[in-house]
Amino acid sequence: MRVIGGRERGRKLTAPRGRDTRPATARVRASVFSRLASRNAIAGASVLDVFAGSGSFGLEALSRGASQVVFVDRARAASAAIVYNLSQLHFADRARVITADFRRALAELAEAGQCFGLVFVDAPFGADSTAEVLALIAALGLLAPDGLLVARQFHRTPAPMAAAFECVNVAKIGDHRIALYRRLLSDDTSESARTSSKGTGSSPRDAGMSERTRMVNKSKTLTAIYPGSFDPIHFGHIDVIRRSVAIFDEVIVAIAYNPHKDSALFSPDERVEMIRESIRDLEPRARVDKFSGLSVDYAERIGASVIIRSLRAVTDFDYELQMAQMNKHMIGSIETIFLFANPKLFFSASRLIKEVAGYGKRLPELVPEPVMNRLRVKLKVD
Repeated sequence: MRVIGGRERGRKLTAPRGRDTRPATARVRASVFSRLASRNAIAGASVLDVFAGSGSFGLEALSRGASQVVFVDRARAASAAIVYNLSQLHFADRARVITADFRRALAELAEAGQCFGLVFVDAPFGADSTAEVLALIAALGLLAPDGLLVARQFHRTPAPMAAAFECVNVAKIGDHRIALYRRLLSDDTSESARTSSKGTGSSPRDAGMSERTRMVNKSKTLTAIYPGSFDPIHFGHIDVIRRSVAIFDEVIVAIAYNPHKDSALFSPDERVEMIRESIRDLEPRARVDKFSGLSVDYAERIGASVIIRSLRAVTDFDYELQMAQMNKHMIGSIETIFLFANPKLFFSASRLIKEVAGYGKRLPELVPEPVMNRLRVKLKVD
């Protein structure tokens, strides 16, 4: 068994002897990490590997750029093999190995305030505990709101009942079923579950199961993203954001940037600050984020079901329609909604605003004053 990708590709891994450990084959790991890579879910992620066995999933994640991994397995032989592999791959400083039953380990991690962007659950096929693990992870708040959970099961085992999660991808590989889950954005039960398990003296397992029952009737938050470069944001953008907040439960203003080639005047972080200053009164219904890559992939990754696009003129429509149809072709569950620009602001565009501001003109009717001040400093205009 070897690492199949990333910095340590080709390096040999040691697995515990005996039949108790079923290391994931190269084919299974390749399929899993291909799906995760398409969602930009690996690099920089904090990872939890439950029923780690040889640690193949967590070690693969470290090789591909995960920031840290916590391995959980109750077998001492498995833990020893993971520690050896970490030492050989020089990953020991980015990992922790917990030798304990998964219930006790998850409760310990929750008590320490841990939260993970990526979780692997590879329960033994003979006594599949996947459903219980998912319920505990949801109840204890161990998966980040935009995180992903990967579960490997025998393909004939019933899919776990996971009321707090939504399955976003399933693949059958030989005798294995690989399922990707994300947390429902309406899942706000983690803190109450922790309080309940501390206050009543009930075990984490009992808390997880009761929370799972209560979460069945929770409704899903309707989240939309409003992607764009916003270089800089202007009142036309803000008008669309305000109208979107009246329609959706949550609107994420998503700054698109290319980390390798970005010709924007303002950096992504500068644009985040300007937008936050401009829509502060709309929080928490509206918030700002930044991303690179395709907007439809970003929407799927964070659990948004709608992409908002604004139209200023008929000439915008042809391009926007083509883009919306391509997004629908790639991920059919995500819709695009068009909002027409306010007639009083339809001519406003970041490109024109930058050009006019470069000549020293102030545009109080088009740009918030803090943004205008930043523009003048950036363009070195008195």
